[in-house]
Amino acid sequence: MAKPKRKVRTKGKGAYVCRRCGRVGRGIIRKYGLYLC
Repeated sequence: MAKPKRKVRTKGKGAYVCRRCGRVGRGIIRKYGLYLC
């Protein structure tokens, strides 16, 4: 399984940084391990 990108401490549960904008975004792409904003 793909490993998630950098984890950021933010409100809510696990928040990740969007690779496109670099901001904290929440997505539903656990298969790829990426989160988009």
